[in-house]
Amino acid sequence: MNYHKQRIKALRKIVKKLHPILLVFYKVYSTLTHSYSFNGIKIKVPSGVFNPKLSFSTKYMFDFLSTVNLKNQMFLEIGAGSGVISLLASKLGANVTATDINPEAIEATKGNSVLNNLQIKVLRSDLFESIEILAYDIIVLNPPYYPKTPKNNLEKAWYCGNNFDFFHRFFEKLNIYIHIKTKVFMVLSEDCDLSEISRIAQSYGFYFQLIDQKIIAWEMNYIYSIQIDNAN
Repeated sequence: MNYHKQRIKALRKIVKKLHPILLVFYKVYSTLTHSYSFNGIKIKVPSGVFNPKLSFSTKYMFDFLSTVNLKNQMFLEIGAGSGVISLLASKLGANVTATDINPEAIEATKGNSVLNNLQIKVLRSDLFESIEILAYDIIVLNPPYYPKTPKNNLEKAWYCGNNFDFFHRFFEKLNIYIHIKTKVFMVLSEDCDLSEISRIAQSYGFYFQLIDQKIIAWEMNYIYSIQIDNAN
């Protein structure tokens, strides 16, 4: 085992032991409003909204999308949270629709768009439920992936349902919102059940293509491009 793998294994053991304390910290921290800046994009994250600073995935997706040509692209984000990813896309020239199931996240995204003087369309939607049928050029999501039933709107940012319901519902409708050249990017980590999520995708005629992977602190993170499985 090389040094990096040993280091990650040791860090994961420490994090596992500290998990109860970290959970209390997260719950307390999430009751407060916080302000951040992501490469010049200013955001306010109020109580009850997924905090992008408390996870590795948002910054990872942010940095990845910074390298993608988004100019004039029809861009859809599922689960926008505070809106930082959608605001980046708008700043890079995309025509953006940002969605979230959490009404507090919707208000936060609207406020942050005004704060940054960036135009985006913001919709409250449970996945595709309230989204006009349209073939988007780029669809992005940082999904909940822990198999547990969420008890409130904030938990919906973390928990996908006991039977991975989020992914079943996402892949069931995805085909309606894409065209042959649509790029669908999903960020996941080794903490999730990658094999089960991949199996669900395949059951609806899609497969995962690994685009990028990166060790951040104690975990491996992945960005996948979701492709149509023409073999099905």
